[in-house]
Amino acid sequence: VRVWIRDTNDNVPVFPEETFPVAMPESSPVGTSISLPVAMDLDSPDNGIKGYRLLTDSSEYDLKSIAQSNGQIDLHLELMTPIDREMVDSYRLDVEVFDGGQLSSTVAILITVEDANDHAPEFPNSTMEVTIPENFPLQQGFFTLEATDADAGDNARITYKFGPRTQSTYGKTFGLDGTSGAVYLKESLDWVRKKEYELDIVATDGGPDSKSAQCSLVVKVQDVNDNKPLISISTLNAYSEARIQENAPASTLVAIVSVFDSDEGPNGEVVCELRNTEDFFLHKIMEKKYKIQSSFELDRETTPRYTLLIVCEDKGTIPLGSNASLTVLVIDENDNSPVFTQSTYKTELLENNLPDTYIMQLNATDLD
Repeated sequence: VRVWIRDTNDNVPVFPEETFPVAMPESSPVGTSISLPVAMDLDSPDNGIKGYRLLTDSSEYDLKSIAQSNGQIDLHLELMTPIDREMVDSYRLDVEVFDGGQLSSTVAILITVEDANDHAPEFPNSTMEVTIPENFPLQQGFFTLEATDADAGDNARITYKFGPRTQSTYGKTFGLDGTSGAVYLKESLDWVRKKEYELDIVATDGGPDSKSAQCSLVVKVQDVNDNKPLISISTLNAYSEARIQENAPASTLVAIVSVFDSDEGPNGEVVCELRNTEDFFLHKIMEKKYKIQSSFELDRETTPRYTLLIVCEDKGTIPLGSNASLTVLVIDENDNSPVFTQSTYKTELLENNLPDTYIMQLNATDLD
């Protein structure tokens, strides 16, 4: 007796796993396929697997099922449109298998989109600006660059460096941390020497086909009150000291005082005054220039020489000052008559003296 056992659809077609993870580079061209595992069904061919279908609506992927000559099924997903990891970095597609008795099961295809180095670094602005005082400490960052890259991993790992022109011109003055993007000073700045620098910064990512971006950092140097006023005195003659006639009228010009401060703003605004004398005064004739004039007619016989002290101070928060001295000689005028030491001289002389006989000594003085 030969017995045929009639099959009943008592087995559900199943995939090897409930989930199937797979990776696909975002640079994959349209038409790229992902092979999928096929399901198994223990029932007879009539009740066995009849087909597969994609349960998830997707414009990026389509399910392809092709029967091979050996009876096997080639099951794969085909890429229909370009994908962009920066827009969507993963997909979940549910694939169903069904048999002849309408039993079915599903597998979740988990697609991870792998990054490709398709984005260059970006700075927030093409030109950035920072102001630092000229006494900013060395080796301490005063500005940190922050470029971003939409890629991931090494493709988004950014390093910084100066452009060739900046490196050759200002490489001794400025330094740049290649990892953090911090810009720092290698030598002291001087507002008087240079008030502004323009640094070219290049950001490069770490991808196999690295991409770069460039920006400019304008460094403005802020003045600090680190310069004393410089005083220059013109005596209006060929001598180092000033000279004035003793009968010259009041307000006679004696010397010109010029003062210079290389700082900026209040740090460079200077006020001068004349000290230790009332016989002369300082008169401002223009910004940072003064005249020294006599206060009244002078008398050489009373004071033949003066030593004037000119003190100048700037208007900085912590003011700096300097001073200079000027010698003024009072030139004599013949304004005094000779004067005998006595109004009357009396002596006795014996008669019969010889010629040229000494009689007495007369004395006169002159204050000139």
